[in-house]
Amino acid sequence: NGNGNGNGNGKGFKRYIDLTEEERIKLRDALYIHLIDSNVPEFLINRLVGEVYTLLREEKGTELRDAKEFATVMNACGRNNNSEIGVAVCSGNRNENLVKAKRLLKIHRQNLRCGIDFVRSNPFLKKSNFYYFDAGDLIDESIVGVVAGMAYGAKIIPPDKPILGLADDKDDLTMKKISARATWTLIKKGIHLGNAMREGCEKVGGEGGGHDIAAGAKILREKEKEFLDIVDGIFEEQLKWG
Repeated sequence: NGNGNGNGNGKGFKRYIDLTEEERIKLRDALYIHLIDSNVPEFLINRLVGEVYTLLREEKGTELRDAKEFATVMNACGRNNNSEIGVAVCSGNRNENLVKAKRLLKIHRQNLRCGIDFVRSNPFLKKSNFYYFDAGDLIDESIVGVVAGMAYGAKIIPPDKPILGLADDKDDLTMKKISARATWTLIKKGIHLGNAMREGCEKVGGEGGGHDIAAGAKILREKEKEFLDIVDGIFEEQLKWG
């Protein structure tokens, strides 16, 4: 990451932007070998190198230089109910708004760390065709899907099945929010989370949908078990027909 904490100032760390071309090649090769040794599928390894969008007018090494990191800052503002700050930063109204945005980014990252700690400390549950966890009100509904996806990367939850993260709807405690995540390997096997969420919700009276690799649903809390059983069957059918 070009915006890493290390800056080569005697602490023994360098940011990616501080590396020479030779060092970058060495890093890339080392990562490639590590992924091969970890039995990561080749089509995923090939995604290691890809397009990066650099905002040339932004300062090097800041959160706004890389377009993806810029989007993360905006995401942090929105998920913390301060979207107006993100709009101000995008509009060039920086100074105090940028300071606030960075503060929200820090809070966002802290919330994600707490979410990962929850998943690590509380055994995830299993159905025949997916894993899931219910965070209740301990993980905000707005980030439970992000946490679910990160659980794959942190190797807390195996990548061989989709994962569903459940959280309380803070605006209506009779409802549950569900965020589903999968891997590209599962997608290639036939999994489509958006279809599963939509079909499952149609049968229990909820609202759901999304993409093949990321999707969500909102259902009555009392329908939770029924919904999970239905989705389990939908995944089984998807895998059967591939």
